[in-house]
Amino acid sequence: MNSRASKTLAAAALILLAAPPLSAQRGPKPLVTGQVRPEAARDAALEAAIKDPDGDGRPDNHDPEGTFWTRYYYNRVDLNGDGEPEVLVYLFGPYMCGSGGCNTLVFRRGGGGYKLVSDIPLTRNPIIVSERKTNGWHDLVFLASGGGVRAHYVVLRFNGKSYPDSSAEDPVRPLGANTRGRAYLVGSGEKETGFAL
Repeated sequence: MNSRASKTLAAAALILLAAPPLSAQRGPKPLVTGQVRPEAARDAALEAAIKDPDGDGRPDNHDPEGTFWTRYYYNRVDLNGDGEPEVLVYLFGPYMCGSGGCNTLVFRRGGGGYKLVSDIPLTRNPIIVSERKTNGWHDLVFLASGGGVRAHYVVLRFNGKSYPDSSAEDPVRPLGANTRGRAYLVGSGEKETGFAL
């Protein structure tokens, strides 16, 4: 093979190697200004709320027979600027996750316990709490992928009552440029991490 052909092949190989794979994340990425590790202590009242978020007395977010394991991380963060932290919970395990991700819950304190604000399926941690607000609450940002969807960041905006319960619903938006925020619920989804539910 002549020198020119070798150089052309080498250049083509470099271009192909440098190109992102077809499944790579597309669109802008948020600027993460810090990472907050999950809380280190259990909270019995929070665990009760996680197991029965709608308060109907029937378990919703774990397998009561114990066939499948479920674990969780949580962080306290003031999402609405009232000086009282809400709680972000990331549930993971075979009972809680699919190819598109796992469940994230948002709680606020009330009535001596926790009240569910949002139940958001198909999320991936970390959850980024944006500096931007909608209806007085910080926007939530996460990477959406799985089920044949090319990875991309989405923004969940508070609608006045809750965050959307799906990354495919309005008012979910693709991430715009210059989105900044802190990452919460940082960790892996391994069975040995988080708290057992």
